[in-house]
Amino acid sequence: MGFQETFRLLRGSQKYVGSQDVDMSVPYALETTTRNLIEGDRNLVLNLPDQYDREREESYIYRLYGKINPLVSNVISGCSYDDIMMSYHLYYNPIPLSDTEAVACGYPSAMFFDFVTNTELTSSHNYKELNSYKDNWVIYESYVYGHSDNVTMSWQFDAVTPNSGTFNSGDGIPFYVKNVKIQGKNALQCICEIEHGLSEGEYIVLQTNASISTTTNLIGLINNTIKLPIFSLGDEFFGNENKIFNILLNGTSTPINDNDFGVFKRLIDPSNSGETLSQYYTHIHKILTTSESYVLDKAGFERGIYQTKAKTFQANNSPTVGVEHHVVKNEFKSYLWNFDNDLDVGDYQDNLGRPLTDLYLSVFAVNETNIWKLRGAGIGIGWSWNFIPNGEIDPYPNSVVEPNLTTPYNLPQIGETFLGAFVEYNEGELKERVISEIYHKLTFNNDPTDQGYRIFYEEGASGTFDEVLGGYYYQPHHRIPIRKLSNTIMIETNYEYVPQHAVYSIYEELWRWREILPIGFYESDDNGVNYPFVNGCHYPYTNISFNIYPIIVDKDFGSPQIVTLPISDDCE
Repeated sequence: MGFQETFRLLRGSQKYVGSQDVDMSVPYALETTTRNLIEGDRNLVLNLPDQYDREREESYIYRLYGKINPLVSNVISGCSYDDIMMSYHLYYNPIPLSDTEAVACGYPSAMFFDFVTNTELTSSHNYKELNSYKDNWVIYESYVYGHSDNVTMSWQFDAVTPNSGTFNSGDGIPFYVKNVKIQGKNALQCICEIEHGLSEGEYIVLQTNASISTTTNLIGLINNTIKLPIFSLGDEFFGNENKIFNILLNGTSTPINDNDFGVFKRLIDPSNSGETLSQYYTHIHKILTTSESYVLDKAGFERGIYQTKAKTFQANNSPTVGVEHHVVKNEFKSYLWNFDNDLDVGDYQDNLGRPLTDLYLSVFAVNETNIWKLRGAGIGIGWSWNFIPNGEIDPYPNSVVEPNLTTPYNLPQIGETFLGAFVEYNEGELKERVISEIYHKLTFNNDPTDQGYRIFYEEGASGTFDEVLGGYYYQPHHRIPIRKLSNTIMIETNYEYVPQHAVYSIYEELWRWREILPIGFYESDDNGVNYPFVNGCHYPYTNISFNIYPIIVDKDFGSPQIVTLPISDDCE
């Protein structure tokens, strides 16, 4: 019992003269601050921000949306013969092949690279109003569910001589060497076309696996060992530290020739090679949606930063039927994409058994126009080094990890898998490093016997039809971060207090892992995520630049070689 305020009781005779004493009572209500707890009752008081944060962290449902900007460098020219509608859609100048034949030569129309095609030409291209956004490209949601260390890769580092080799993705990173002098000492300068990921003080382990083959001398031993310390990084030129490393020679190794080929793995700590020797593999993506699971719309009133290039042809200058028309060579549009499914990733794990931290937007060529060759006849896959310096690509591997992309409209289905990026993983660091994203190549269809196809070729001597060498390539898988791992590695000796994705270190005799950061928390400027959360669902937004790069090949310069564009002109 308690009183809310104090008071005094006085007799009437003590209040003032003449006042009478009276009998009176003072009622007071008793209050209690406790109540009985009935079995089964639950009572939790939270403020709205706390409740919002709790629901946000416990939700695994995502609906992806964003914007995509196709950017194409449309610089490869060719000709179309005996195909009326292809002639309509070339940015060309007409060149007569003979007195009775007409040829439209120039660049492909931007329509062949666009995400929403022109639906006016239904008679020839079989475009459909409701399906036009899937005539050239189709998009899916995917995630990295596994990896493979047995994907055959090719490497050619010399554009003139056939210095090349093949290796498996699990072998490591390829390089070639030059004999140099560093501080007056004999050394090997090891050159990679991709970032090696090494730091000074670390080691490399040379690989001599049977899966590696080469047309040059394979580096087996240097200084009579395969485990070598890194002396320095880079050369005399600025910015080469990420692709060149140097090893001192002690005079005991077999002589190494310039341009000899080798493959290495990165080693952080020689005393703990079992846990600090890097693993190398390619990601394997699994498709999560159907080709009907998204909506694609043009972004209203938005144009790219580059100028549109187009041309209108008069009827008297329009082979082969003389119809006036307008052709666009380059046009830079923006599109809004949105998936209509709620994707629950609570039961998914990535290739390392961790909760998902990334989803992917996967884009595939559909080829409804048949301007491109089908798979097995020219469409290929490769990584960044396959397109420099000579345009070599890996063929599609004959493996279950690549479904048949014999388009048109033989589209990927839910559960099908595709190869992804080439990756390094080091257990000592507990993180992956993407060495190179994967790329898909598009090669022009030039078969004049296939009248149903859109034929694209080079005009050869005496009316012959030569293949258009080169083509275009693009990155199919685009990362969408949904969570981030901490930069700090946590340790614990008792397994009862570690998360499911923790890794046990035999060398250190403890558990190690990286915490998954809360949504909205940034450990550094770029390490964190934040996106809307409404009605139990996350809405990550991603703006994607979809770059379509050309592969320029000069067929008249010996064997096909890449033409290196100049980085400066005579005015500089």
